[in-house]
Amino acid sequence: MKKLIVAAGMIVTLVIPVYAGQGEWKLQQGNRFYHQDKFQEATQLYSDAVELDPNRSLYRFNLGDGFYKSGNYPAAAKSFEQAMATADKKLEEKAAYNLGNAEFKWGVSQENADINKAIELVEHSIRHYKRSVELYAYDTDAKVNQAVAEEKLKELQERKKKESQQQKREQNKQEEQNKQQNQQ
Repeated sequence: MKKLIVAAGMIVTLVIPVYAGQGEWKLQQGNRFYHQDKFQEATQLYSDAVELDPNRSLYRFNLGDGFYKSGNYPAAAKSFEQAMATADKKLEEKAAYNLGNAEFKWGVSQENADINKAIELVEHSIRHYKRSVELYAYDTDAKVNQAVAEEKLKELQERKKKESQQQKREQNKQEEQNKQQNQQ
């Protein structure tokens, strides 16, 4: 019985490094595809790496990159947000910055369909750019993107205000027409 327990322990010890190595191999292969602009293939490999080790923030970060380059901003945002849960402050800073980018792009893509969602996402992007700068004060890209996002936010809020005023005018006009019809 004692030999069986020892043998089982050795198998676990031998399997775990191979299993972890598979995640690294998937990451490296994903990076190869990523640098060849084959983002769908890269994303699949990054996703496989996350399945092998869901707690590895670097895998989630690269998965977010793959989704972002594929234009899937909601999935990218989710992956970057998960990647921020790390003790590695440099990775957290990069994830915050990329999360800001993903939410900004996602927000801009929503501006014609849902202005409120667009505003919400751009506001979130600003928060994440600020977090990136908190973690690395010299992040000029985050500062520039934050300024661009703040301008976009003002534009969206102004547009929402104008649309609301236009809607109110149309509603008043319709009420006036209904009132005139009822008087006749």
